[in-house]
Amino acid sequence: MSYTPSYPQRINFENDPSTATPLNQTNLNKMDNALYQHDMALSAQDERISDLEGEDKVTSFKGRTGVVTPADDDYTIAQIKATGSEGQIPALNAQGKLAMVTPNKAGHDIVDKVGNVMTTRDNLQFVGAVSVTDDSTNNKTIVNVTGGGGGGGGHTIEDTNATTMPQEENLQFVGVYTEDDATNDRTKVNIVREMTSAQMQSLTTAQKKGFIHTTDEPDNPYAKSVVSMQILWENPNPNVAFPAQNITLSSDDYDMSLIIYGLVIGGLYEKSVVCRKNAGALLDCAYEDASTTPAKSSNFIRTTSSYSPTVIHISDARIAYTQEITNTLCIPICIYGIKFL
Repeated sequence: MSYTPSYPQRINFENDPSTATPLNQTNLNKMDNALYQHDMALSAQDERISDLEGEDKVTSFKGRTGVVTPADDDYTIAQIKATGSEGQIPALNAQGKLAMVTPNKAGHDIVDKVGNVMTTRDNLQFVGAVSVTDDSTNNKTIVNVTGGGGGGGGHTIEDTNATTMPQEENLQFVGVYTEDDATNDRTKVNIVREMTSAQMQSLTTAQKKGFIHTTDEPDNPYAKSVVSMQILWENPNPNVAFPAQNITLSSDDYDMSLIIYGLVIGGLYEKSVVCRKNAGALLDCAYEDASTTPAKSSNFIRTTSSYSPTVIHISDARIAYTQEITNTLCIPICIYGIKFL
C-alpha cells in the first residue's frame, strides 16, 4: 500500500528578514493536513497487518530483515509463491524450510502390453489371482500375481486321463501347425486329423511342415498310415563328390528313413531307398556313360548302415563288378524320417 501526500511540495520556511514564507493560516493548515494524512495512513497499515495475521500468512519470521530469499529461509506465503514456477506448491524443502517445491509425482503411468499409456485414474484395480501389499518401509506397493513367471495363469493343462500336469513356463505343441494372429491378439493352433492331397497342396511351405497326406487301406493288414514326415538331414554341398562318411540325424523320432540320391552331380534324376530304423539299405542304380563309344553301362551301389538311431553310415559309390570308387555318382541329397500311427 503506497501513501500519496496531499501537498507534494514542501513549504520550506525561510528565516527573518525573508517574508516569502509567512507563518499564516494557509501554511499552518498545510502542516496540519499533512500530519492528519500521515496518521490515517498509519492506521490503515495497522489494519492490513491485522488482516494478514488472521490469514494463513504472516508478515515476518524470527525478526529477519534485509533481502527476501524464500528459497533459503521461510517468509510469507505470497513471497514464497512469487519464487516458484508452474506445478510447484509451498511446502517444507529438504532443509526444513518453507519454500516452493515440486510435489512428488502421484503413482506412475499405466501402459498396456504394447506400450500405450492409459488414461490416469484415481484408482487402479487388479482383477484375478493377485494379492496387493503396502510396503511403506520401502515406499512401494507389492502386487503378487499368482502363477506369474511360469505359473500357467489362465488354465491348467491335463493329460488324456484328466490328470493335471505340472505347470511349466512354456507350452509346446508337437505334430500341429501353429500360427501367430497378431491382429486378433491370439495364437492359432491347427490340429489336422485328416488331409487330402488337394488340402495338402493348398498349404504353404511352413504349414506343410510336420504333415503329410495319409492313406488308410483297411483291406491290407500290412498298410500303415503315415502321421508325420520330417527332414532329418540335408546335404550342404549336393554338387560335389560325396565320399564315405557318417551322418548325424537331427532326431530319432521316426520309424523309417527315406534317403534320396541324385544320380549324377547337377543332374535332374533322383533315386531313393527306404529302410527301417536301426537297419541298413542298398542303393543299386544303373548308369550309362555316354562319353565312350559305344556307350558303356554300369551298375553303381552305395550301402547304408545304422550305427545308432541318429547316426548312419553311407559308403563310397562303387561300380558293382569292379568295386572301383566313383563318388561323383549317387550323391545323397537328403534324408526324411517317417512316423507311423
